[in-house]
Amino acid sequence: MTTPRATRPSPPPSTYAPGGAVVVYTGTLSSGKFNGATIVITVALLTTDLDNCLTAQGVTFTSGAGTITFAKVL
Repeated sequence: MTTPRATRPSPPPSTYAPGGAVVVYTGTLSSGKFNGATIVITVALLTTDLDNCLTAQGVTFTSGAGTITFAKVL
């Protein structure tokens, strides 16, 4: 079994809100079973360290959930 590869994704658009961000990556798979399919990765990043948003250092850690979607017309 080969590992699917993807082209370099576009710079992600981001939506920011206090305490978090949503980032969306898109690209095209360039090998494997889904060669030519579009891949969309959506990640919601959250922090509970809101006080660091107001410091010069800023937030140094986030975590969150994400989804990966493969789309190809067969």
